[in-house]
Amino acid sequence: MTRLCPQCENPFEPTTETQLCCGSKCYQANYQAANRERVVKNRAAYYAANRATFAERSAAYYAANRERLLNQQATYRAENAEKIAKRKATRRAAQRARIADQQAAHREANPEEVANQQAARRAMKRDRNAKRQAAYRAANPEKVAKYQATYRAANPERFAKYQAAYRAANPKKVIEYHAAYRKANPARVAKHQADYRAAHPEIIAQRHAAYHAANRDKIAKRKAARYAAKWDGLKDLTTS
Repeated sequence: MTRLCPQCENPFEPTTETQLCCGSKCYQANYQAANRERVVKNRAAYYAANRATFAERSAAYYAANRERLLNQQATYRAENAEKIAKRKATRRAAQRARIADQQAAHREANPEEVANQQAARRAMKRDRNAKRQAAYRAANPEKVAKYQATYRAANPERFAKYQAAYRAANPKKVIEYHAAYRKANPARVAKHQADYRAAHPEIIAQRHAAYHAANRDKIAKRKAARYAAKWDGLKDLTTS
C-alpha cells in the first residue's frame, strides 16, 4: 500500500499505519506549516537568549571566510543590480514617512549633536563637495541661476541676513572680489549702474542728500582742496 506525502506529494510506502510523510524533512515542513506562530515565537526567544553566542559565531565565521563572502556578495549584487535597486526603492517608499518622522524627532532632540555631525562631515568631504559643486555649476549654469533666483525671491530676509554676516566676517575678501569683478567686467558694471540710476532716481537723490547732510564738512574740505589744486595749475599756466 502506498500513500502520497502531503508536503512533496510523492508516493511512498509507510512503515507504520500512522506514518503520514515520506521522511523527516517533510515532517519538519508539515509541523512548521501547522505551527507557524509557535515556531516563530520559539525561534525569537531562542535568538534573544543566545544573542551573544550567535554574534560571536557569526563574527568568527565572517573573519575566517571574509574574501569568499565578499566575492559572493559582489557577484550577487552584480547579477541582481536591478532587483536590489527595486527592493531598496520599495522599502524606502514604504518607510519614508516613518524615517522622516524619526529623523525630525532626532534633530529636534539633539540639535547640537546633529550640527556637529554635519560640520564634521562637511569638513571631511569639503574638497570633494567643492569639485562636485563646481562641475555641476559649469554643466548647468542656467538651472543654477534659476534656482538661486527662486531661492532669493522666496527667502529675502534669510538671504540678506546671510550676506550681511558673510560681509562682516570677510570684509577684505568681499572688497577684493568686488574690485576684481569690476576690473574684469567694466562694461557690464557701467550698464548695471546706468540701469539702476534710471530706474531709481528718487532713491539715489535721497541717498545723495543724506550723504551731503552727514558729511558736509568733509565735502567742503574736499572741494576747497580741489579748487586750490586747480588754481595752482592755472597760476603755473599764466606764469609760464
